[in-house]
Amino acid sequence: MEYKENSNTMFLSKKPIKRLKILTSALIIILILIVLDFLIDLKQEKVITEKEAWLKKLEQQAFYLISTEVRDIWYSNNIEKTNTYKALLRIDNFADEPVYISHPYLKVYIQTGKISWLEVPVQDIKSNENKQVYRVETDGNIDFTKLITINRNIPYNKNLMPRYMHLRLFIIMYILTESGFKKGEVVERRVSTFVYLKPYFVSNEEVRKVIDFGNTKVPIYMPITAFRRWNKK
Repeated sequence: MEYKENSNTMFLSKKPIKRLKILTSALIIILILIVLDFLIDLKQEKVITEKEAWLKKLEQQAFYLISTEVRDIWYSNNIEKTNTYKALLRIDNFADEPVYISHPYLKVYIQTGKISWLEVPVQDIKSNENKQVYRVETDGNIDFTKLITINRNIPYNKNLMPRYMHLRLFIIMYILTESGFKKGEVVERRVSTFVYLKPYFVSNEEVRKVIDFGNTKVPIYMPITAFRRWNKK
């Protein structure tokens, strides 16, 4: 009887030890999960911080260190048949490192009334190298030539600048990383500009009858930002 009581005592004394081992193992597993969760959060935070830094850098390049403008517009060689003008776009990089841009897209609208505008067709010339990503070197630039087709039968608004068409041009492109388009690492850049454009079917003599250019050659294209007031005759 006394032996049985001792055996039961030994058996019962093992239960707390087993429970302690289970509890310890559970605590270790929980601790491991907490550490893993912390490391995952730390890594995710690092990725987010790096993306935010990239985005801030791209935004700075897009809006402060890259110049996007229409440099010139002129008549194509066979404009009487095609009604097509050529526009030169220039992208300048003023950053202290190369930047990467997408192929710029141009949209053109001609003012047909006091508040009405009509979109006209725009195409790339065949010699344009149409890449997904372009590298613009430091203090470098890239030119793109676009073809703008304006039918001579379009009733354009002649009140703003006599004999000249009034155009609004939108240049749309993306500033991105060297590796190309990646989610969260692309910044859109839109540039809007207004210009005056002399129709090819309007002669210089006809323009001079209403605008005094003096000894200056009658311009085909004038950006409004650079436009000076000419004295009307």
